[in-house]
Amino acid sequence: MVIVILMGVCGCGKTTVGEALAEKLGWPFRDADEFHSVANKRKMSLSVPLTDEDRFPWLKSINDYINSIQGTDQSAILTCSALKRRYRDILRSHSGASTGSSSSSHAASSSPHTPPTTHPHTTSSPSSSSSPSSSSSPMTLFVLLKGSRATLEARLQARMGHFMPPDLLTSQLATLEEPEADENCLSVDIDASVGEIVDAIIGRLENNGSLN
Repeated sequence: MVIVILMGVCGCGKTTVGEALAEKLGWPFRDADEFHSVANKRKMSLSVPLTDEDRFPWLKSINDYINSIQGTDQSAILTCSALKRRYRDILRSHSGASTGSSSSSHAASSSPHTPPTTHPHTTSSPSSSSSPSSSSSPMTLFVLLKGSRATLEARLQARMGHFMPPDLLTSQLATLEEPEADENCLSVDIDASVGEIVDAIIGRLENNGSLN
């Protein structure tokens, strides 16, 4: 059982990548917005940043969903901003959740000295070689979608019908604690295409045996 959590600030493409990855793998997909309370959504729509007290019940609801499918041997894909380490600790606190080495994937440089990579816009450091997790010990992989502030702002300005206004981007960027070396995380540059990002995630899962 594998839990892939697409993380990052608003506008980074978590839902778009999550839906594409779910379609490619045939795994169920759940968006973190589904787990927010009405009160949380109202605050964000008014450009009021959420507090930890607002976020903890939301994070627990996501964790409860993961626990609900544990034992079914059903892998899943979720989105969650997961901006702080302690938030991620809650998400991977289901029984037997594992962590591994961190790896990172970034947009390739245009320099002629840049070595060839598996994916045209990404490079990746060695991934964890852990074997697939059993249904009682799901492997949780965080995927950090990273982009420049200018790119994120442009995406948010083009997005319509969402309760997260662009004003909250500053707060989220200030809050973000990027995963540390002991967290099982793949970092991907959002300048890559959705297909390339999906391929990078699948490559990571294949490398650590999670798709075998």
